[in-house]
Amino acid sequence: DYGGIIEGEDALTVVQTDNTQEAIWIWCRFYELTGDASYLASIGRAWTYVLNFPAYLEEGTDSDYYRVWNCGLALFAESKYRSVFGDSSYAQYADTCAKYILQHPLPFNVVNEYYRRLHPKTTGLAAGMLYRYGQYVSNQTFQDTAIVYGNRVRNWIEANPDTNLNDEVWAMSGGTAVWGLCRSI
Repeated sequence: DYGGIIEGEDALTVVQTDNTQEAIWIWCRFYELTGDASYLASIGRAWTYVLNFPAYLEEGTDSDYYRVWNCGLALFAESKYRSVFGDSSYAQYADTCAKYILQHPLPFNVVNEYYRRLHPKTTGLAAGMLYRYGQYVSNQTFQDTAIVYGNRVRNWIEANPDTNLNDEVWAMSGGTAVWGLCRSI
């Protein structure tokens, strides 16, 4: 799994694209702030991993939430990389991830309670990521879709704010949904 980042101290054998894309963003930001090139080789290796295991093909049988979340992280990683290094080599990958988010809206009214709680939060996060990326690449379709997604999440929150804003599930919380609203609508 050349270049991939492990999930964590308790999952040393699990390597996935989400952490790898987060690391790309962090290493690019580190370089941007310090000029220290210590992580340039790691960035290159991470991109090798990401292109071999793209976000839109990661796990996702019962629900697309993980792929949508992962595609949102791709938008952050690629746009940070491009802005720091002036290199658009991975733009097509990010555009494919943005289109995945557009083509896979997560349903809110599902039977499975876990996904019923998770999908709106993930959609909120994706809306914020998609809107920012749409601004970065001047793509109105990405921005408009992010606003539609953001409005869906706002309506979901307003239907039961005490519960929906105070809920946590998987890696998402009501705060995640609010962040996405602030970045989209």
